[in-house]
Amino acid sequence: MLTATHGWVCYRLQHKRPELIPDLQQKHQAVVAVDEAALAQQMVDEHKLTLEQAQRMIKHLKSEGRLLDALSPRQLLTYLRSATEILLDSGYKGLLILPDEFEL
Repeated sequence: MLTATHGWVCYRLQHKRPELIPDLQQKHQAVVAVDEAALAQQMVDEHKLTLEQAQRMIKHLKSEGRLLDALSPRQLLTYLRSATEILLDSGYKGLLILPDEFEL
């Protein structure tokens, strides 16, 4: 949901207010980086890796598509609030997400 929403909001801003995209990118990266940092720290604690080794492993697994981003509901909501504020600032009336076929 994060990736799809971020991509679509960037696309819409590109045509209306492209100067707001860097702020949105920063909000997106902040949410993703927190998750990667937590995973790296968990790998350090559980597998006795150095932080650098854990970060390299995460990057490698992501590049191969073997590790998907998993966010907490709180992290997703934080991003969605930020994206909504940016969209409101750009002149849109808000953000509407209609998810289809969620798998639980």
